[in-house]
Amino acid sequence: MENDTSPAADLSGLPRIIATLEQQLAELDRLRLHIGAAHLDAAIEQLRLEQARPRSS
Repeated sequence: MENDTSPAADLSGLPRIIATLEQQLAELDRLRLHIGAAHLDAAIEQLRLEQARPRSS
């Protein structure tokens, strides 16, 4: 899978993706699956950083 960090990358769906991943994270925490939760939490943080990064036109 190629990592597209070009200005044209469409990030409009990230809020919904992050919300869905946060629901899954809560379920992993509830099930005490801490290693999986830690990996998912790191992925969510990366998506948040990508979303917050300024984009040039």
